[in-house]
Amino acid sequence: MADIVTPIIAAFFGQPDFSSLKIDIGESAITYGKFLNALVSFLIVAFVMFMVIKAYNRMAGPKDAITRPCPYCKTDIALDATRCPNCTSQLEGVAA
Repeated sequence: MADIVTPIIAAFFGQPDFSSLKIDIGESAITYGKFLNALVSFLIVAFVMFMVIKAYNRMAGPKDAITRPCPYCKTDIALDATRCPNCTSQLEGVAA
């Protein structure tokens, strides 16, 4: 990943590796560059995983319906329900 990502970052920011970035406070230093490297790597991996899962879900196709809307109160009910559990309406034409 370092061979692909860091040159792209270097093209925009001019520095391919952020690990040398730090703030000196007296005798100690806060090395925020390592955090930036980890953050960029995490975001790239998360984006790739998102795209892989999105492509998988698209290939899986639509799922069979297990509910249907009540014609009176518009809440989801089971396909074989004869009465709505929310508005207690008697349902006609139950899909078997």
